[in-house]
Amino acid sequence: MQILIADDDAVSRRLLEATLQSWGHEVVSCADGHDALARLSEPGGAPMAILDWMMPGLDGPSVCRRLRDAGVPNQPRYLVLLTSLAEREKIVAGLGAGADDYVTKPFHQGELRARVTVGERVVALQTALAGRV
Repeated sequence: MQILIADDDAVSRRLLEATLQSWGHEVVSCADGHDALARLSEPGGAPMAILDWMMPGLDGPSVCRRLRDAGVPNQPRYLVLLTSLAEREKIVAGLGAGADDYVTKPFHQGELRARVTVGERVVALQTALAGRV
């Protein structure tokens, strides 16, 4: 599955890339939210995205909100926020902005893999449902 990563920190971005690629995923990388939004808004954009919460310009929750507000029909999508913000209020705000899940930084490989697996199942279900409409 293709997964888009958006993180302004090059080291974090490269670590995510290497991890996801080692699991067999095709990775598209962005260094900011504006680029991520543009790529995810394209027809056939990555069905899953891992977005850093704090990026200059357009942060992860804003990308989620704009994608959800755009309401691209029949485009399967699973959005994960990557954050060092572990306060419940922040997590609730991120989910309220349209994220489907979150992973805390620094990420634990087992947890990330589990959340990516959940995302794959959700995207597969969305795809199946879109085919019935």
